Amino acid sequence: MQKDQIGQSRGPEAVTVGACAQTGDWANPHNVATTLMYLSFTYAAPGIAFGIIQGSMPLFTACIGFIFLKEKIGIIPWCGISISVIGVALVSIMMANQSTDSTHVLVVSIVLPLATAFAKGPGMVVARAIVKDMSGITMLLYSTLPGTVAQLILTYSFETPVWVMSTETAGYVAGLGLSKDLAMLFFVAVLTVEKAAIAVALRTLVIPLTILLDYLILSKVPTVLKWAGIFLVVIGTIVVAIHTWWTHHED
Repeated sequence: MQKDQIGQSRGPEAVTVGACAQTGDWANPHNVATTLMYLSFTYAAPGIAFGIIQGSMPLFTACIGFIFLKEKIGIIPWCGISISVIGVALVSIMMANQSTDSTHVLVVSIVLPLATAFAKGPGMVVARAIVKDMSGITMLLYSTLPGTVAQLILTYSFETPVWVMSTETAGYVAGLGLSKDLAMLFFVAVLTVEKAAIAVALRTLVIPLTILLDYLILSKVPTVLKWAGIFLVVIGTIVVAIHTWWTHHED
């Protein structure tokens, strides 16, 4: 019994020792990257930090995917990824020119998102390898359980857990968990049919929504030049998306 679609059981024979080991390999960089991502939000507006992360992730993922999975992408996707990287560079330069913070804070606000993107790259490649041997939901279950235990241990070791919170905060936490789970399920579904670098590049289209929520919830308004950088990131993603659609359309 073996099915390729996410969420459908493949039977016990599909859950090999190698796949379980790969699941652990995916969970480790994923947890590190998630921690770095939330730290980056404390130094830069989430929309800007997320733009840097999502804009640079396809480059790191493409390189790592080529090294370990021998996955090659075409000239047009590379052009789209390059446009996104230029957008990331523009955003970083504007942050440096317009920042009133100390040099240390400025460097951290740029380095943390880049470190997040670099840490997420191996995780995306390993996830791509795992979904060839087990369903996406099974992979997420195996990878989430150790992380939950580790988070509880770290929380009780380094700080006082907060179990009582306002209704608004509880709603934000519940929404965060739900959105992350749905995002990962859809992303893993894409990994079953597309290369890791392409799947990561397509996720960049979420950046405009993130910036909109920045404005609505946090009252953060990007400057015109930062908007230009984010626009380049999105344009690069659109190039990749159109090429991907056309390739599958021809098939």
